[in-house]
Amino acid sequence: MARQRETWSSKAQQYAALAAISVNLRSLLWCPLLVLRYGIGTFIVSYMTAIAFICYFVLYVESVVSQFTKSGNRGIFNCCPLFRGLSYSMAYFAVMANLPQYAVVSHAFIYLLRWVESSAPWTSCEQATWAADIGSCYAPSAAYTPCDTVATVLARRFSGHGVQDGYPLIYRGRVTIVPIDEFNNASANCVPGTESALAGFYKCVRSVAH
Repeated sequence: MARQRETWSSKAQQYAALAAISVNLRSLLWCPLLVLRYGIGTFIVSYMTAIAFICYFVLYVESVVSQFTKSGNRGIFNCCPLFRGLSYSMAYFAVMANLPQYAVVSHAFIYLLRWVESSAPWTSCEQATWAADIGSCYAPSAAYTPCDTVATVLARRFSGHGVQDGYPLIYRGRVTIVPIDEFNNASANCVPGTESALAGFYKCVRSVAH
């Protein structure tokens, strides 16, 4: 006796499942980059249009046909032997499309294993055994700023404040005046490093995961 397959209990359940399939980890990670590259208005309009008029209807047709035949992707094309190989290509495509998500999850898994140690390896440069040059490493801290980013940090802080007398800094093609005392203090207390211990550890994790 064939196994009885489950069906959708309501239309709302089906629509919720289709929405969950449309939004995955990969799309969430790519959204900030695409918004910065194309602008929030252009990206949101294009993304929602593609989801509403392309992705949703394709998923809806697939779910309706599967619901009607009560078969998986392998038995759904038995009605037409010519398309029987399509089920295997769909499974292969699904596995290959999810490989980047597996890499991201592996990063999080490595961080989780190292985080439970008595001292996390990215909290200090003494444990930065992966760094090619220990002298370029600095420990991330809110009290210190890398020397190569002092100008950018101060320009962002005082941009639009209307300071008339001070040290001129160029940020995004515009000249921003920064108080001399603030610039001298930030330059005196900055860290002479070019890469944080956390960034170095992340590069090491990526090289191991890939």
